[in-house]
Amino acid sequence: MSQQLIPNHIVVEMTYRNNNNFKRSETFKITNDKKLCSDVICETFNDIGDNDIVPIQWLLPSLSPLSHPDEPTNDMDHCYMEITGVEYIYDGQYTHCDNTHDNDISEIVDAVKNGGSIDYKKYEELLKKTQIDEAKALLLASGYTITSPNEDVSVLLFDENNNSTTTATIDAKSNCGLAISFSEHGDCCSQGENGTPVYIERINGDVRVVIYSDINKEDPTHTVSLKDALLSNRQE
Repeated sequence: MSQQLIPNHIVVEMTYRNNNNFKRSETFKITNDKKLCSDVICETFNDIGDNDIVPIQWLLPSLSPLSHPDEPTNDMDHCYMEITGVEYIYDGQYTHCDNTHDNDISEIVDAVKNGGSIDYKKYEELLKKTQIDEAKALLLASGYTITSPNEDVSVLLFDENNNSTTTATIDAKSNCGLAISFSEHGDCCSQGENGTPVYIERINGDVRVVIYSDINKEDPTHTVSLKDALLSNRQE
């Protein structure tokens, strides 16, 4: 059985080329505090590849001005880089590179195993949400009513007095009621704009509107019954 080689450090040369073929290269020293063998590290770099690498995805050193393909950019810049050199430094060997990378090689290996780093996945979700919000805002401003894949319905409420707008979203997934949320509004028990200050339900044959108008109070501030609005109560 052959002895596994364990490098003390890995020296990686990263190269960025913009769309005008401007080239910048820099060498980084990556620690190996968990004593991973060279076979595992080599397999990781093989999985990453040499070209079109998004460094933040694998926790690699970055020289690119962007972090994700979906970020706004110009005709010159992008987020992709190349690995133009990998060297393993063992006992008795010395490297002239003093530029130590923030992440240990074990963190890079884990990122590859998990299909990307946690930070990259969170950032990707944030970008996706931003793109969806911008598209929704454009459609709502154009007078469209939006139904999302989870069947939420969004409409834009326009204030003619001061030309301001508020987005209202109606969650009708439950047969028990309609939950209505508003941009820049919430309720006591929810984070951000996930709260539903208005809830419409049917209880004991009575349709009612439950309102949480104070974000610091857990209980409803108003409960309005619509029983007097029944057609049977109309007086001729």
